[in-house]
Amino acid sequence: YFLPGGGDKSARRNRMLHDIALWESDVFTCSHGFPFPATLVIVSDKDKVRADKVFSHRLRMMIWNQWNVWFLTPTPTVKADDSNWLTSVSEDVYAFPE
Repeated sequence: YFLPGGGDKSARRNRMLHDIALWESDVFTCSHGFPFPATLVIVSDKDKVRADKVFSHRLRMMIWNQWNVWFLTPTPTVKADDSNWLTSVSEDVYAFPE
C-alpha cells in the first residue's frame, strides 16, 4: 500500500498509523456485511512493533474488531531489500499478538 520513508522513527510510525487507519476505513466501507475479516500484512520485525506501545495498541484494536494482522519478518540471512526474501517468507509469518 505504501512504503514509509524519510523522517525520524516517530514520523514514520505516525504516517503508518495514519495510512492504516485510512485503509481500515476504506476496507470497512467496501466490505460492510462481508463475512470474512480483512488482513493487514506488515513487513517488519515483530519484536520492534510489539515494543512500540502506541503501534501495538492500534494493532490490538484491529484484532478486537475481527481483523487479521500478520507480520512478515525478514531473516538475518535474507534482508528485506534482497529480491529473494519472498521465497522464504512462509518460515517467518507471525500472527499478532503472538
